[in-house]
Amino acid sequence: MIQKEKYNVKRVLALILSLACVIGMLAGCGRQNTSEGKADGSSLEEQTSDTWYEIDQEAGILTVRLPSEKEGFIWDFTINDTSLLELVTEEDNDGTLVASFRALGDGETVVSFSYAKDDALEEIRALNVTCKDGKVSGISNASVMPISGQDDQEITDLRSSNSIPMIMKEHSAVTCVSETWDGENNWQNKTVRQFVSSDGRLWYDYEQYDDADQVVYCEAGYINDDVPGALYTCEKDGLKTMTLCPASEYEAMVSDRWLARQPYDYETVTDKTDSTEYGTSTLTAARQNRLTGISSEVIYFIDDATGLINGMEVTEHSAEDGSVVSVTRSNILYDEPRLMEEQAAMNILFPEDACYLNVVINPGKENSEEQAFQVDKSTEVEFDAMEGYQLYYDYDCTQPMDWIDVGQNKLTVYIQIDIAK
Repeated sequence: MIQKEKYNVKRVLALILSLACVIGMLAGCGRQNTSEGKADGSSLEEQTSDTWYEIDQEAGILTVRLPSEKEGFIWDFTINDTSLLELVTEEDNDGTLVASFRALGDGETVVSFSYAKDDALEEIRALNVTCKDGKVSGISNASVMPISGQDDQEITDLRSSNSIPMIMKEHSAVTCVSETWDGENNWQNKTVRQFVSSDGRLWYDYEQYDDADQVVYCEAGYINDDVPGALYTCEKDGLKTMTLCPASEYEAMVSDRWLARQPYDYETVTDKTDSTEYGTSTLTAARQNRLTGISSEVIYFIDDATGLINGMEVTEHSAEDGSVVSVTRSNILYDEPRLMEEQAAMNILFPEDACYLNVVINPGKENSEEQAFQVDKSTEVEFDAMEGYQLYYDYDCTQPMDWIDVGQNKLTVYIQIDIAK
């Protein structure tokens, strides 16, 4: 099914939108639709059967047919300008998802579709849609872009054994200090990323510093006895965000920030060396992004006795000409926590002007959960879950909520999870 609220796919939709127009105009990139630009007044029934989109010129309705046969994979979509186009219907027809869209105004927009299971992206499709006189009048470009590539097993094993859940079985803290230079060897920034286990709770902090050693961006995975777990971000210009989630998913959400990669990066091993003298080995990998085409060389420095990564070097190359864009060198320390200010969480949770936010997940069900926060009114708040969900204003979940507006004194949000879209 098409799902609008799927966080692990949502992270790449902005990239999809930025690429959609380009993909559609590049000759030979993907498979062009044989009925592209059908705006000649032909009806829905007259379209050829092998096309994946059609326009009913009389009704002004766009219909797409998307193959959905792989178990666990779902189609997600995003509309660049929701004031011009909206979803009308969707149904599963013998392994094919059929969805229809109608125009809301006049202009052009892009609707992009991604077929994915968790972080396994299979395919991207994009349509440049023209709306006129309240109808979908034509498609100027259409594209289908298959996505391939996955980690070598050695990379999968290394990253799995160095995941936060595995590290925290033996250590109370892990800290990664990184510095980045641009392609001309000019210093850009320093970052500190840290996880600490305390009284059975997982805390996460991230800070980025400028050349004056001032924090310009920070994140915090904050949880306490009286504050449910959530992810907070804060920028130097004052922009604040807060991501809520079910309690059972908090640790997975913040742990995903460790050994961070861009969505749909994958790595293949190119070299491995051992140093018996120092008890360390290096593993070199080529990193490729299945969506953007950006490539990097990654060197992991590994302690032979523990198998833990104690350093990394990532050299990113331009997708256009292969030149070096940046070089990031990282040192990883265990059980040596740094004092961090948790600015993001503190700025959002302890403001002068607060909204008292209550979140009720699956109201009235056995797995119902309630969370309570006080949130700075200028914060952008969103909810994240591994399953599909919908926000509501009321306990009975009959009045859908489009977004969480904390610019008021009190707000209660009701959320149904794992709903049929």
